[in-house]
Amino acid sequence: MTQPNFEAIGRYHATLEAFHDLRVRRSTALSELSRIVRQSIGRHDRVVAFDGVAVEEKLQRAISVNAELMQCIDALNEYAAETGKPQMTVDSPSRY
Repeated sequence: MTQPNFEAIGRYHATLEAFHDLRVRRSTALSELSRIVRQSIGRHDRVVAFDGVAVEEKLQRAISVNAELMQCIDALNEYAAETGKPQMTVDSPSRY
């Protein structure tokens, strides 16, 4: 019987914690971006100025955190393969 690879299991769980943190950070960044865009929509009787600089800053933050998250998922899946833990899947965004 083979011994469990405790080092890989430890790396898997540490990476899983990082995944959860990055997922929250990405959700927060996307929520902030969404809020700024929604505020710019206005109503039929009123126009709200569009703050392109703020949108670009929030978008760049979301892109950066997303890139970190995707790298984390790649590492998590490597450790999952070594330990027999479940792997993460990444779905493509739906197109309109």
